[in-house]
Amino acid sequence: MPEWGAFGRMLRALAVSPGPSSAVSIGADHVSVVQLARGSGPPQLAGYARVGLPDGAVTPSITGQNIQDAQAVNGAVDEALRQLPRRPSRVALVMPDGAAKVSIVHFDEPPISVADLDELIRWQAGSSAPFRLDEAQLAWTPGVRDDAGAQSFVTVLARRDVVREYEAVCDAVAARVGVADLACINLLNAALAHGAGNDGGDWMLVQTAGDAGSIAIVRSDRLLFFRHMPADGGRVEDLVHQTVMYYQDRLGGRGLMRALIVGKGHVDAVIAERLPELRTERLVDRLAPLMDDRGAGGKAPLELLAAPIGILLRDRSRAVEMSAA
Repeated sequence: MPEWGAFGRMLRALAVSPGPSSAVSIGADHVSVVQLARGSGPPQLAGYARVGLPDGAVTPSITGQNIQDAQAVNGAVDEALRQLPRRPSRVALVMPDGAAKVSIVHFDEPPISVADLDELIRWQAGSSAPFRLDEAQLAWTPGVRDDAGAQSFVTVLARRDVVREYEAVCDAVAARVGVADLACINLLNAALAHGAGNDGGDWMLVQTAGDAGSIAIVRSDRLLFFRHMPADGGRVEDLVHQTVMYYQDRLGGRGLMRALIVGKGHVDAVIAERLPELRTERLVDRLAPLMDDRGAGGKAPLELLAAPIGILLRDRSRAVEMSAA
């Protein structure tokens, strides 16, 4: 089993080798791969590729089978990896948000002991899980502490066999998975690596992936709110409006500094119409420093590469880091 990502990494102090410099992202309709240039200077994109998938080849789910057509997915990843400057033997893996359950739990007085806190978080997360906790991988990280002193914790729960499905794709093409993670978590890491939380305020990230979407609200570099909407869950634009209202009414919102948008659709226009006071940016604009004339990024489809870029940048930024429980 690979290291459980930015939401379940081993302590950096125990790491004896650098993280992968190449990442594979498997989505519902495509796979994408990125590779960062070697060296100690600022990160730079050395290569990338995107390969489409047939309809139904990947169906993200927290409870059911995800990889429906292993031959097609394996072939797409192999084709993408062959387009990189160096064929990697070790990669970071980005899975779709629909493959795991992200929750935020709150404790008025969390235990001081890490072991006791682990046990309490496992109990809380397991009480709402749609599968047995002994079949799952669980990780957590501290979230936001409110004005009354209550502490929130962000939990990520995935069935082991679901994670293994995605890992098996990489195994099939001789690319060992060193770290596995979710797409939206690493969009946040890409944003944090490029200054999204530097002003200490609240900000929102909106991702659209086909008909599905994810929304996160972050206070500086701590996750305050997260929601994933599956493809049949409604319109992402409506969810954005509902989320902002919830943030203002229930989360003690201090005012959102900006909304970073990733993906296609008309989210920007809808926010401008319904929430004209909320400034919008494209996350890809913040990734521009990776794309200079020396690298491969001049014409890169950054909307599709931001998450795998984020997982490679997580150790170079104030990443959303979680502890395995």
